[in-house]
Amino acid sequence: MVQCSAPGCNNSTTKGFLLKRFPRDPERRTLWMTNIQKRNWEPTNNSYVCEVHFDEDQWESKRLDRLKWNAVPTIIQKPLKYTKRKERNLPRVPIPIQPDLSYSFSKEPPPLVYFMKMPRFVRDINNSTAVTTKTEVESVSTFDSEADTKEEEMYKFVSDIQEDSKKDAIIAELRKEIAEKDMCILKYEKIICQMNSHLEKLKKRLKFWKDLSERDKCCLKKGESIHKPCHT
Repeated sequence: MVQCSAPGCNNSTTKGFLLKRFPRDPERRTLWMTNIQKRNWEPTNNSYVCEVHFDEDQWESKRLDRLKWNAVPTIIQKPLKYTKRKERNLPRVPIPIQPDLSYSFSKEPPPLVYFMKMPRFVRDINNSTAVTTKTEVESVSTFDSEADTKEEEMYKFVSDIQEDSKKDAIIAELRKEIAEKDMCILKYEKIICQMNSHLEKLKKRLKFWKDLSERDKCCLKKGESIHKPCHT
């Protein structure tokens, strides 16, 4: 069984694919090796590349099953690489911090004497400063818990987006493979049409020679009957 040497390709003659041997010319052989991008490998005289790796312009126009003298494989599919998802690579979305309005402020003014002795800017600061209470601590703790929950939800959302992107890439590769196989089917249909045309011509030629042979046999029989001696 002859199998394709391109990486990731398992097409063979038993599957109905047409395979082309590596050229013996050193320059062309090197060019083929460069195009198929197969690492740590050297082709032999029995190395082949199947037809799906050659573009339409690499084939002769009269013989669809024959490559041009300078043809090279150009359609090489690279295998997909899957990387394990890492949490540290995922973007961390900042959570907007909302002000907590549950602070309690002191409603009792300071003593008048002390208030009068303080500078004006110190009095303004005291009037606008909140007093930390038990309610404030509980509110901050609740906010931290909600922020962690939102961060986990955002992390899951980003992970789902990455998974969808991988699926889209796989679907795109599959569509590309289907398109290449459709091109192969069209090419084989052209070859079959040409072969059917040649077959019809051969049938007509065979009929012509058969009729000519029958005519010669009839002429031969007539000649033998004319020259046959009569016995009395």
